Amino acid sequence: MSKLSLAAFRTGAWISIVTAFVHLAGHVAGPQAPKNETEAKLTELMTTYALELPGAPRRTMMELFDGFSLLFSLTLALTGILALAIARSRGVVPELYRFTAIALAGSYGILLGISLKHFFLAPTVCLGLAFLAFAVSLVPSRDGG
Repeated sequence: MSKLSLAAFRTGAWISIVTAFVHLAGHVAGPQAPKNETEAKLTELMTTYALELPGAPRRTMMELFDGFSLLFSLTLALTGILALAIARSRGVVPELYRFTAIALAGSYGILLGISLKHFFLAPTVCLGLAFLAFAVSLVPSRDGG
């Protein structure tokens, strides 16, 4: 493994962690005030209209949105923290480092695709940078390692 590979891997991990905390800060800040009557109606429906879900109490769309938002932050933070731990112990189990780099590059590539279709610019850029970093970490060193 090259110095570039390790630096890229750690960069991907830190991008994941920072993205998680920025996303969490946005979540904690709460939704923006509606700018017009249409947005006000949408906000009202999302916060008051409850859905019947199998095996669960009635939930509003906003409760589901908030839950998935928190899950997104936790998943990003967890993958970043685990990646840093694996990078630190890469000499003990080098196969785990390579496997993790492949898994994270693949996963963040899929997340980037989802983000391109369903999210807005900020998370898409962050996920794209993390994907790029994890993908670069897979480039073999000049000596073939």
